[in-house]
Amino acid sequence: MFSKSNFQEGDYCLQLIERAINCLEGSEFDVVQVDWRYKFNQSVINGHLRELLRRINPTTPLDEQNSMPGPQTLSEPVVNLTKSVLPVIKLCRLFFNKLSERGMNRKRLPLFTKMCSYQLDLISRLAGDIAGKLDRILSILRAADTILDEHTIRSLTKTVKALETHFETPFLLILLHFLPIIPDTVGNPVQNYFKEWFAIWNTQFTLAIKNLLDVIESYKGDFE
Repeated sequence: MFSKSNFQEGDYCLQLIERAINCLEGSEFDVVQVDWRYKFNQSVINGHLRELLRRINPTTPLDEQNSMPGPQTLSEPVVNLTKSVLPVIKLCRLFFNKLSERGMNRKRLPLFTKMCSYQLDLISRLAGDIAGKLDRILSILRAADTILDEHTIRSLTKTVKALETHFETPFLLILLHFLPIIPDTVGNPVQNYFKEWFAIWNTQFTLAIKNLLDVIESYKGDFE
């Protein structure tokens, strides 16, 4: 009988095989996407969203797997914080979906860019960094069900700011190095489409982070 660790080891082996193949045959962006698929698990993120929805609305239907029942009643601050976290998670999910093979990499990109290995590593690590911060935010919100104090507010503020910071350099590198090599087709200026998409996404993400930090800030005075 296979245990959870067996499946994890199997996934890791598949990741290594896929990385090896892409290193030989794929573009630099193909290699990055292998890490993204394994480190930013869509089913886990969707489970986070279902859990948060359950916490603010106990009547929300849930799948049996990857879901945790929320408390029947939450304090108003925790409800407001949870509602403000939802757009941030959804925008993170949208970012990685859009830059998936079915999105930005629909047509194979040139094999190489002018980035150094350190810059490529920053982009490659982005998915794991973001997934880790989202997990941390969820853990803080779970703890806030029991006690919402100065330490909780401080930890949440620090984690949200770190989440925003993790995007900054990789986002810029993608714009500077991957976006310009996306092949356009006649009558279909793909690069212009993605330039506009990135601009809109960045604006929405910045606003979502600001709104979340504003909500967190509004409760700081309760503990002074």
